[in-house]
Order: sequence, then structure tokens, then C-alpha cells
Amino acid sequence: MILSSKNVDDIYQDLDMGMIVYVHRTTKEIVSTLDFDNSYADDQRELWQDTIDKIESDKENYIQIEKMNSNEAYGVMESFVAEVVSDPKMQGRLEQALEGRKPFANFKNALGHDMDVRDQWFAYKNEKYYDYVVRELNYLE
Repeated sequence: MILSSKNVDDIYQDLDMGMIVYVHRTTKEIVSTLDFDNSYADDQRELWQDTIDKIESDKENYIQIEKMNSNEAYGVMESFVAEVVSDPKMQGRLEQALEGRKPFANFKNALGHDMDVRDQWFAYKNEKYYDYVVRELNYLE
């Protein structure tokens, strides 16, 4: 499925915020909703009911784009450390963060020490997640 770069970016941003994203097969319309499987969102269902009804009423024409699973997301962090980070001290800090419990939170905290590396991370992450969304769209077509 071919979408504009902006649409792919929008999908990635919504997935990154924990939303569920659907793309209409014919119109290419992108529709996002909260993930109601998360307990924090259940009290918001009424606010999203029109969107839910829209998707449910035309379910066969909407493709759900899944967020990147945790193994893939972890692999993106690992490859960032191996391929992008050049400072051995920061590389060690990030590797240590990935080895312990709660690697996602620890990685995020370790990035906070160096704004340049943090900016590199967000650029790298955006590129990898963009590629992921494009692959998903092609796979689901």
C-alpha cells in the first residue's frame, strides 16, 4: 500500500504514542484510536465511540497496523548502540541499560545524559520505525 511520507510519519507517531492505527484499503484514510486493552484508556471509550463505530461498521476494509513488538524495538536500540554511538563511555552506559531489568526505561534514562546522542537516537528511531511502517503496509496489502 502506497502512502505519502507524511501519512507514514503520522502512523508511526500514533503507534509510538500507544494508539491503534487503521488504514482504509480503498480511500487510504488513516484512523487512530486509543488502545482500550490498556486499563488507563477504558474510561475514555465514550469519547472515541464514533471512531470505533466507524471502523467496526466497515471492518473488512480497514487494515490494522500493529506497533513494533518489544523484541524488534529492543533490536532497534541494540543496533543504535552498535552502529551510531561512537563515544565508548556512552556506548557502555547504553549497553548496561539494555542488559538490566526494564531495558526500555533504563535506555531512555541513560540517553538523558547526552543531548547529542539523544538527538541521534530520535533521528535513528524515526528512520527505523518509518521503515517498519512501510514494511507493514507492504506486507498487509
